[in-house]
Amino acid sequence: MSILSLPLVLLLALCAALPAAEPLLNASKGLALQGYDPVSYTQTGGPREGSAELTATAGGATYRFATAENRTAFTADPQRYLPLYGGWCAYAMADGDFVDIDPKTYKIVDGKVLLFYNGWLGNTLKKWNKAEAELRVKADANWTRIVAERGGK
Repeated sequence: MSILSLPLVLLLALCAALPAAEPLLNASKGLALQGYDPVSYTQTGGPREGSAELTATAGGATYRFATAENRTAFTADPQRYLPLYGGWCAYAMADGDFVDIDPKTYKIVDGKVLLFYNGWLGNTLKKWNKAEAELRVKADANWTRIVAERGGK
C-alpha cells in the first residue's frame, strides 16, 4: 500500500464506522442538552446544569432542571424552551450537518435557543454572527428538509 492511499483508507474506515443517520434530537443516551436545564437559557445568568432528580421528557429525550419551577414551566410549554434544530449546532445545520454542541455556547433569537459547537476546531457562534441572516435561512431549510425526509422522527 502506498503512503498516499493510507489517508484514503483511514477516511473510508472512519466513514464506515459512522451511523447511517444521526437522530433528529441531540440526546446522548436519551439525555438532552448534556444535562443542562432548557429553561435556564432564557433566564438571567444563562444555562445551568440540571439535577438528575428534576427531570421531564419531551420528544423522546430526558431534560434536567435546576429548579422545580423550571421543570413546571417546561412541562407547561415544552416548545417554548426546546432549542432549534433538535439541539444540534446551528452553524453546522446551515450545511445540513449534525454536529454536537457546547451547551454553554448559545444565542437566543426571536425567543428560541440556538446552540453551537465550541471546541478545538473553533467557536461556531462567532462564525454564525458574521453571516447570521444567510446562515439562518440555510439552517431552517435544511432542518425542514431533514425532518420531512425522516417523517418527523
